[in-house]
Amino acid sequence: MDQEFRFRRACFPLGALLLGALGVFSTETAVWVAFALGLLVLFVEGIVVARVERLAALGTVAVVAANLALGLSLVALKLVIGH
Repeated sequence: MDQEFRFRRACFPLGALLLGALGVFSTETAVWVAFALGLLVLFVEGIVVARVERLAALGTVAVVAANLALGLSLVALKLVIGH
């Protein structure tokens, strides 16, 4: 059940992109909303991992920061390679 819940969280950015494709809002807005939701998912996953591992506050901040940094670095890499 936990893996199913993770899958559902990962679908939030996809939902934003689908709403943009359906014309609910512009493509540019859909991409930015999907990007923000993706970062939110990474943030939540970092919190979940820290709680499962019973990390203290500093450990939680480190895990969340590392998770967000990896996600942002992948986006930056895609921008550099794609352009």
